[in-house]
Formats: sequence, structure tokens, C-alpha cells
Amino acid sequence: MILLIAGGLLFGNEIRALIQSVAQGTPLGIANAQTQTALLPTFTVTATETVPPTIALSTDTPEPTATATHINTPDGRARSIAFVSNRSGMAQIYVMDIDGQNLRQLTDEAEGACQPDWSPDGEELVFTSPCKTLDDNFTKTSIFRMNADGSGRTSLTKVYGGDSDPAWSPDGKRILVTSLQDLRKHIYVMDSNGDNRVLISSTAGAIDYQARWAPDGKRIIFVTNAGSLPIIFTGGIELKNLWRLEFSAVSYTTMSPDWSIDNYIIYVLGSRGQVVICPVDARFNCPKNELTPKYRGTTVARFSPDGQWVLFDMTDSKTKKNYDIFLLPIVGAQNPRQLTTDVSDESDPAWRPIASGS
Repeated sequence: MILLIAGGLLFGNEIRALIQSVAQGTPLGIANAQTQTALLPTFTVTATETVPPTIALSTDTPEPTATATHINTPDGRARSIAFVSNRSGMAQIYVMDIDGQNLRQLTDEAEGACQPDWSPDGEELVFTSPCKTLDDNFTKTSIFRMNADGSGRTSLTKVYGGDSDPAWSPDGKRILVTSLQDLRKHIYVMDSNGDNRVLISSTAGAIDYQARWAPDGKRIIFVTNAGSLPIIFTGGIELKNLWRLEFSAVSYTTMSPDWSIDNYIIYVLGSRGQVVICPVDARFNCPKNELTPKYRGTTVARFSPDGQWVLFDMTDSKTKKNYDIFLLPIVGAQNPRQLTTDVSDESDPAWRPIASGS
């Protein structure tokens, strides 16, 4: 089964019914194969296809709707969102309500800040600095932890090289990080105070990065580049049983994976800037379908805590510049809702979760 969003691919009645059946406990493998085939035609990618090094944006991308009437603002089990903007001249972290109101700058790092990720209770967040631009190469960078109001800033990086891609575990006790401490990007897991850092990249010679947690806190999803293209993998984190399993098998650059509480995976086709969504056990089947979304130019996509919404960045459809933050439901999708409209670049969206029991 495959469901696609790229900031605007509409879900049909068949897919909506399929998701609802999954939510009600119907096994994913029971889905009607004829219905799936009719929804999205398959296509063949030749082995000689050349992937451009940068995002190739379509010239006929339609414009998303920036404003709309009678909008029901989702909570997504989130209080607000954090994101990165260079509106002050340097990449810094901002927070705002999900409807785009109550904007506030959270960091004022001399060399910039980016890649925010919230603790499970929404009371703290981690981020990367320096980040002079939104596409920094993350050398000589560190991971910092601070309170939700910007106070209590503390460095968690205790090794030389460069740390990035912080991701807080579902239980709040550990943090995933990509590190250059051995001069090659590998994934480490450490305590939430930066102690007990352990290497969990298990393939010699591979470059691993952008790791995110599975909802159970026992598995991760990440990008690896052991060959010519970055591919999405899932894997384990226990040293006695380090495993990895290829998830995406496509002839395109892939990036920015995320894992929802409903066991769906999203990732971005980097060469197209399109967002793909599919169930965890649809391994290899998802990317074999034709990708025909209306919107392109995405680099980061994130599930809401309840798994029903996706935050993502996207470039302006006309200029192919000026990233903004957009919101889209995964079921009954309409045109993506544009949350930021500044002339600067906004990226790295992160949902601030509501603590369990609240």
C-alpha cells in the first residue's frame, strides 16, 4: 500500500477508507491489490537515469493556498511548533502557534541555530549550532539543550568533529545524533545529558545520518549512503543486536525520514522535493508507484505527535526560492496550509508535543 503527499496530492475515497481500516486494526496486507493498482499506475526507472545533485523543481508547480476561511486548526497533540528562519540575517530558532500566530524568536546564537527537536513532554528542546545557513555542512557543530522558553542552554557535545541531526527518544532518556567525530558521518545514541555516547552505525564504510526514532524507542529510521545514492534504512540500537534493513529502493536521492505512531513512514525524494508516505511493512513497494504530486521543493517533513498531520518546508512555486512552512493532513488532504509568509527562508519544522496525560 502506498499513500503519497507532496504538500498537496489529494487522497481519494479508496485511500481514506484504507487508512481507516488500518486504524481499526485491519492488517495492512489485506488491502485489495486491484484497488491499489488502479489508484497509482506503476512505472519503470532505468538504471542509467541521472539524478541531479540539487533539487529539480517542476516549472508547473501550482501555488498552495496561503490563507483560507473557516479553518479548523489542528492540534495534532501539539502545543505549537518550532522552526528555523534567517529573517534576522542568521539562521535562528523560532516558535509559533500551529495557526501561525504568536511568533517568537527562541535563540540568538552568534553563529546561528537550526534542527530543533522537542523532548516528549514539550518542556525542552535540542538543536544544532553553529548553523550560519539552512544548508550548513555541520562541521565543528555541537548539540545544545535548552528549556522551552530559551533559558538553560547547555552543550551536550563532548567530542571533537561535528554533531547534528538531534532526535529525542520517545521516553526522553536518550538522544540520537549524527557525528563526524571519526571524520565520517555516523549515528550515535547518548543519554539526554550527553553522557554514554555509543556508536550504532553498523556497516563499515557507510555514511549514516538523519536518524529518527520509531514510536517504540527500540528502532530507528535513517539515511545511509553506502553506494551511489542515499537510501532510507531501518535499524536497531542495541549493541548486541545491531541490524539494518533497507526500506526504500528507488533511483532517487532520499532524505528526511520520519516514523509515525501509526507505523507509517514519510521521507523526501531529494531530487524531486516530493514527500512519500507509506506503511512500515510496505518495504520496497511504496516507491515503485508513479509519483505525481502537485507540489515540489521540500527538504524536511515531520509527522505530528498523533500521526495525522505533516509539517514540511517548501519553496515558492514561482521563484523556486524562499522556503516556507506548510501543514497538510494525511487523510482528506486539501491544499497545504501555508504557515509562514516572510520573505526570508523558513525550514526545519518541529512539533512541540503535549505531555502524555495532559
